[in-house]
Amino acid sequence: MYSDYIYRIFPEAKFVEMRRDPFDNIASVLKEPWGPNDHRKAILWWRDRVGLATSAQKSIPIESSITLELEDLVKNKRSETYQRLINHIGLEDEVEMRQYFDLEVTFERAHIGRWRSDFADPDKFESLFNQLTK
Repeated sequence: MYSDYIYRIFPEAKFVEMRRDPFDNIASVLKEPWGPNDHRKAILWWRDRVGLATSAQKSIPIESSITLELEDLVKNKRSETYQRLINHIGLEDEVEMRQYFDLEVTFERAHIGRWRSDFADPDKFESLFNQLTK
């Protein structure tokens, strides 16, 4: 959300925008004490932050920024996405870093699809999301 400000102060910085399934993102924020406390507020919270982040990213040179999908990093294209990430930020693939990634950055820990079990009526939630994010 504030990448445009950070870029002005640190023009050599590398930025990583990590996207996540919006429904899983909202399910997570609803569990936080600092987050919105109902579905409607959480959807609007998500929508506003995505809008701010998208706007801020537009002012950063393309070579300074990369966008990754969490689902790719933890499941779909795990190795390829990990390699893109470390290449972008200019790190070597150290053994300790790879071990941490393999043990800690997992599909299970990312709670992919959790929203379906967290919400009493997933279809109703999806309908509300679509209505509020048109």
